[in-house]
Amino acid sequence: MSEKRVQNRVFKIIILAMCLILTVSVAVIGLQNHNKKSTGYVPTVLIGNAQYVICGDEGEAEILKNCGLPAKLTADLVGNFVSYLEYDGEHYYTLTENETEFSMFEYKPQPNTNVYIVRIDGKYFAAVKYDGDGYHGIKQIAQ
Repeated sequence: MSEKRVQNRVFKIIILAMCLILTVSVAVIGLQNHNKKSTGYVPTVLIGNAQYVICGDEGEAEILKNCGLPAKLTADLVGNFVSYLEYDGEHYYTLTENETEFSMFEYKPQPNTNVYIVRIDGKYFAAVKYDGDGYHGIKQIAQ
């Protein structure tokens, strides 16, 4: 083989190796960004085996509407005190006997076990029961 053919072959191998490295790098960066996006969480209250998704009137208005709740969550929806909540710092609030800055109340217009009102940092949120069948709001309560 001539020296020129050897150089061409080496050049092609180097180009292929660089393309492979570039492709793997792009894939790794893409996976890292995907994982960052998928680590977002929905704040949740855990009560026994039940999970309640915390919904605000700004970002989850459609969920509130579908569950039969008002679009604006205010203090007039606060019923009887249920419990203080303890935040785990990552995803979940749990019931606690210790006094904290997070409080959970019955839904005053229609007390039930599907919806509670939660006060976090002075703002009101609905804690709506959620399971494999979806959200369970006021509309799902047997009349």
